[in-house]
Amino acid sequence: MSPDELVYLGILAASIPAGFLFRYLSPPVKQGAALLLGLSITIATCHIHTLHSLVTVIGTWIIIKSSWRHAPAASLSWTFLYLLFFRLVTWFGLPPPTPFANAIQLLLTLKMVSLANEVHSFHTEKKKEVSSFGKSPVIGGLSKEPSLYDALSYSYCYVGIMTGPFFRFQTYIDWLTQPTPLALPGLTPCLQRLKLVPVYGALFLAVNSVFPLAYVRTDEFLDQNFFF
Repeated sequence: MSPDELVYLGILAASIPAGFLFRYLSPPVKQGAALLLGLSITIATCHIHTLHSLVTVIGTWIIIKSSWRHAPAASLSWTFLYLLFFRLVTWFGLPPPTPFANAIQLLLTLKMVSLANEVHSFHTEKKKEVSSFGKSPVIGGLSKEPSLYDALSYSYCYVGIMTGPFFRFQTYIDWLTQPTPLALPGLTPCLQRLKLVPVYGALFLAVNSVFPLAYVRTDEFLDQNFFF
């Protein structure tokens, strides 16, 4: 396995016991700790390229605060244009991002577009409440507009920061504020999933021995026919 794959595997393995510890934390502490852990992982693996994700988050938050009505379309344009720039940074004389920065940036792009849409839905439903003088029946929506701290906490939450799965901001809030986290099953589902780890590991090693991923980074691979 390559050094990057070992780091990736180590982060995944460390996230499992961390998840059990977070069950004992209050919502504010959980939010801060998840942000600190996720940001530490990002800085440790992405180094200076952490700035790409930070610029993306702050830019999206500025768009949301400036005009929530146009936030979905504007954030979609902003994040994907920045993702294009991120992919072409070497054209501008900047150092190429690490593979970890690439994984984080891809997930962050989805998160920011989703956040803008959730804020737009929140304000739309709020206007309906004012005009109808009643409570909106919408379930699962935001109760307030996220602050910059909320946006950063959501963006850099350690849960799935590189691997996914993608989750909405409201799902993140539900995770923070769940009333009885210790009552939820944890150990049994975890052990059930870990039973398949040796199988997946053996399959990965077998496939990687026949089709090594490192080969695609060699000049020999680049010299092959396009349909190779």
